[in-house]
Amino acid sequence: MPFGGHKGYGLGIVTELLAGAFTGSGCSKPDSPRLLNGMLTIILDPERIPTEVGFAEEVQQFIQFVKSSRTASADTDILMPGEIEQRTREQRLANGIPLDEKTWNQILETCRSLDILDHEVEAAMQE
Repeated sequence: MPFGGHKGYGLGIVTELLAGAFTGSGCSKPDSPRLLNGMLTIILDPERIPTEVGFAEEVQQFIQFVKSSRTASADTDILMPGEIEQRTREQRLANGIPLDEKTWNQILETCRSLDILDHEVEAAMQE
């Protein structure tokens, strides 16, 4: 089964056609002697998006519509792309980046081997 069910299948088909047929590099074929990897890049200049058509308002309305959907359970949120990353960034700016003890010790050992760690600072960090 394709990732994302029928919508993932449709997205995969359109992507293959755009990156393969549209660019001229060819689509995937079972008898192809090599892997075909076409690429299509679509670049949008946000400065050229007309503001009078209400693009930003339309985007906000769409986000509100998506987020107003019923959730699978009461304790979950509907997230838009990038929201998990933004939440994680905010948490890490406020609380630091969590490291397991093994990774932290590897960082300390590397600093020791390069003689770039002040021993008083190291003692304070171990507390």
